[in-house]
Amino acid sequence: MAHGSPDWWGGAPTGTTHKLADMGELAARLGSIVTFDRRGDVVFVEDFNGGMSAWDCGGEGVVSCDLMAKPTVSGSLAIRLTPPVGDGLECWLRRVVPYPGLSKIGFEAWFTANTNLKYFSTQLWFYDGDTLLEFEARYNHADGTIEIEDPADTWTPIGTPGVMVTAVPVFNVMKLVVDPLSGDYVRVICNDHEYDASAKSGVVAAGVGIKMLSVKVLSENKGDVVLTTDVDNIIVTQNEPS
Repeated sequence: MAHGSPDWWGGAPTGTTHKLADMGELAARLGSIVTFDRRGDVVFVEDFNGGMSAWDCGGEGVVSCDLMAKPTVSGSLAIRLTPPVGDGLECWLRRVVPYPGLSKIGFEAWFTANTNLKYFSTQLWFYDGDTLLEFEARYNHADGTIEIEDPADTWTPIGTPGVMVTAVPVFNVMKLVVDPLSGDYVRVICNDHEYDASAKSGVVAAGVGIKMLSVKVLSENKGDVVLTTDVDNIIVTQNEPS
């Protein structure tokens, strides 16, 4: 059955076609990866089907960020983060883009959990030339909580979506929304849970003399075991609602 609004569309539905007024739904039907949380205006999307040349890979010690054919959320490729073996050792994937016109900014990423995972984090760092404004939300696999970093460099739990499945390669999704104009968090979404974070502020630090926005995902190992975390479908948005 066809659904949509063809050029010859009339003034009323027929028995086999239906008018589609939601442009976000139209984009999803045409293959957009922006299907989970459709709020905000898209700045960029990344499904890694064109490779990872726009991204930097780093961490502590010997790390790797590899294109993988499976598992994926959509398309044919995702990224596998492999931090070093050792408690607290990290591997991150980062993209730096020009400093945006400021509004409420969203950052969505899909990831797999693993029995050896300690934390999975999403980070938005705003460099305005003089100062650095840091926002970070992380999933704590030990107790299934979502935590955010506050100005005291401490981690505050804001909700408990629960410990994620590890037996099969199920992708989870986390979206961090912040307000760089006020310096405050807005909300964090994790799968089917949404948590208000507006009572907390980001971390202010010294800048590096240039203006840019750093977008980063990070996987942290919990011990002397091999950890792999698959990441796919990264979306950055602007003009997010409150």
